[in-house]
Amino acid sequence: MQWLIKIIKEWVIAQGYTTLAEVLATIQGTRFSIYRAGETQTVPSGVWTKVLLNSTHFDTKDEWDAANSRWIASEAGYYQANWGAGFRPGIPDGFFMLASIRINGSRHTNTQSHSSGHNYLAAHAATLHLL
Repeated sequence: MQWLIKIIKEWVIAQGYTTLAEVLATIQGTRFSIYRAGETQTVPSGVWTKVLLNSTHFDTKDEWDAANSRWIASEAGYYQANWGAGFRPGIPDGFFMLASIRINGSRHTNTQSHSSGHNYLAAHAATLHLL
């Protein structure tokens, strides 16, 4: 067991960490939960519209930019993204809703559904590879 402790200690020193909190933040990775608070946002038909997410439940690495509704990763890597978008009142029957996550301005992953005129929640999960 001492050999493992030695390896971990050498890694911590090599990375330049000075506190346990810094080490844990790296090991635990990025975690945040964001949402839209207050008034609902009007989304026009037929055009891409950014949903303004203005509130944060938590953000372990302070990477969410609420002013611009944008997440800026502090390091390259693979990230698991889970998200949902709700529409109310529902989209008229015969129409569909398309929502996406964008990476550097380009659509990366989409979710789409046909509406039946009722309130609607679209949920999606994706693995993002950020360079």
